[in-house]
Amino acid sequence: MDLKQLETDYMLLKKEVDNMKYHMSIMQMMLPDDNKYAFFHYVLTTNLSKVEAAKILKVLMKMNAKMKGREFPDKMYTVGDEPVLFDTSLPMEQWGDEFVKYINMLFNGKVNPLYLLKACKMQGVYREVCTMLLEQIE
Repeated sequence: MDLKQLETDYMLLKKEVDNMKYHMSIMQMMLPDDNKYAFFHYVLTTNLSKVEAAKILKVLMKMNAKMKGREFPDKMYTVGDEPVLFDTSLPMEQWGDEFVKYINMLFNGKVNPLYLLKACKMQGVYREVCTMLLEQIE
């Protein structure tokens, strides 16, 4: 394959990706204006990957288990080969600030922890955890 062909292929792929992004934005506008899928909508609007969304869900799952006094092997709190590094041994009163730091570290400002928690809570994703964290950071 020569350079000209690679450039052509790249431009075709770029055009296809741009069209998919455009079509996805239109589909988002077509979603009903309810909160049934608020977390999924947040994932779409912030352009999170499957792995990034899984990291969010795993940290909430880890906190939920700790709140309910359940212990699971650390393997449960991994995404791929990456462990969830959120420290649930801290007092729960500190989790809000630590969650904000953790999300900012993971996403470099791409994700707003407050909006993320509100979206999760609206969709019913670890609602008790989200309520507690929101009370601490609002």
